[in-house]
Amino acid sequence: MAKIRSVKATGHIVEFMTGNGGAYARYLERPGKLRIEIMPGQEGEVRILDGGHGWQLGRSGFEASNPVMVQSMVYQYCYLDLPMGFADRSYPVSFGGLHKLGNRETYQLNLRLKNAPELHVFVDTKSRLIVRVSSSFAMGGMGVGELSTEYGDFRAVDGVLFPHRLTNYAGDVKLSEIDLSEISVNGKIPASLFAP
Repeated sequence: MAKIRSVKATGHIVEFMTGNGGAYARYLERPGKLRIEIMPGQEGEVRILDGGHGWQLGRSGFEASNPVMVQSMVYQYCYLDLPMGFADRSYPVSFGGLHKLGNRETYQLNLRLKNAPELHVFVDTKSRLIVRVSSSFAMGGMGVGELSTEYGDFRAVDGVLFPHRLTNYAGDVKLSEIDLSEISVNGKIPASLFAP
């Protein structure tokens, strides 16, 4: 796991609020680089994170992301960086006790992140697989909100189990579901993909 330096994943996303669906791709390069493409052919969204800096594709090209969006991108990078980040001890971790998620008993692990709120990782006590991650964000004048992602459909890629289904929530509202058809590791990712 610790030898994985890059991950490319492609598939399909459905956004439940709009009913839209289409292509999804992400490129992750350790440490700290992430590119997400959500329905780019349908005027969707492209986001780039490089360390603590983030950009989003707008009408006139890439624009610097606001601090809240950068925090959410760092959060996204960190949960997508698991389990590799556990294997090489990239994040300070503390134990948060046992918790029930539905009918599953889980261990809660708390990860301290740079430039983002603490990440809570819930690991099934039987399978030892990550089943959910969450974090709380200050939403400007709207108080604090929780973002979370549930993991499913684990399949092995080069001997490492990766979730091929990710379901995203804001609080109790289901935002989107991503089904990945292909994941590859340690391939060369052009540096231009991480440059705005």
